[in-house]
Amino acid sequence: MYVKRVFYDDHGYTKEMNSPNCEDIRQVINKLDGCTTTQITFYDETNDNHLCVGGGNNGICNVYISKDDGFIIKTLINPNHDTNVYRLVVGGQWGDFEGNICVPIKIAKKAIIYYCKTGKECIGFIWE
Repeated sequence: MYVKRVFYDDHGYTKEMNSPNCEDIRQVINKLDGCTTTQITFYDETNDNHLCVGGGNNGICNVYISKDDGFIIKTLINPNHDTNVYRLVVGGQWGDFEGNICVPIKIAKKAIIYYCKTGKECIGFIWE
């Protein structure tokens, strides 16, 4: 597994998970609800690379990958987006996100699990 540590908020407290397996990752993603859990970050062993997902309210979230300690950032794009602006709770705070960078949690799960296994952007998805 590429991902070695996971941090997520739970009722206002930061929780940490070390050496997660696929089932651990699925379980923590299922917590993302935009209320009690609003952000999850998946780190490699160096902490130079990570994937972060935030939101979850109304089944919508935002996903990005940071590489080389933030030098490269890519966001998961929704090719079927609308022109709406979504209000998501990320990291415990409300924010407005354009429809093109908001994806259903079902799509995000696939991208997250692929990243956690390989450290790469999920093939078949658009990252900008």
